[in-house]
Amino acid sequence: MNPRRIIGSVLATALAATSLGVVATAAAPAQAADPVQTRIVSSSADRGVISSYSTPVKYGDSINVNVNVEGLVSGEWKQIYAGSVTVTEQLASGAAPTTVASNTSAYVYDNFTARGNATYTVTYAGGTSGSGSTAVSYAPTALTIAGPPVQRKLTTKTISGKRAGFKGKLSPAVKTKITVLKKHGKKFKKFKVLRSKKNGRFTVVLPAPRRGKFHWRIIFAGDSQFVASAIQGTTYKGF
Repeated sequence: MNPRRIIGSVLATALAATSLGVVATAAAPAQAADPVQTRIVSSSADRGVISSYSTPVKYGDSINVNVNVEGLVSGEWKQIYAGSVTVTEQLASGAAPTTVASNTSAYVYDNFTARGNATYTVTYAGGTSGSGSTAVSYAPTALTIAGPPVQRKLTTKTISGKRAGFKGKLSPAVKTKITVLKKHGKKFKKFKVLRSKKNGRFTVVLPAPRRGKFHWRIIFAGDSQFVASAIQGTTYKGF
């Protein structure tokens, strides 16, 4: 009889353990709802996330960033505010990406300094609004776009007297080709080619007619980091 009682005791313990396991599984919390889909959009109908411009911006000018984040709530895109946004700049020069704008809320209305041709990545980190059973989770998202074309900054000073023309400097400094075009009728034709110095400085000397004016267009070559710049002017004999 004793062996049977021992076996019965072992069986009873095993059944109790199995029964407890079933109860624990039934009490596990339900899975959380999937995060709400999000997207990055411009805060203005007539401006991009990174503003576009009708002409290239110059080195040192301001570029505007206009970011809102929207969530797809009940089938409709609505602006949300929970979560942070970061805007990073990747210059064409290959320099390490840097943060140019950010906000701890899900929008950015700011400006930063143009440093060259670049692409920009806007990253929304995701976030949660509300708490408890009413909490809503928003999925992270990112958007990469090209920035506006950027020219080197060009400063010039007119040369007059025995020589006509101008001198100046390119910033950032670069040794680059300068093409001088002279107007013939309605068209500009190549007159000569010069180069700036390594420090970005240059001097362009141009002839002036005995009567009337000569019309000029001067083009400073671009590269992967900056687009070309161009200026126009005239030379004439003073009295």
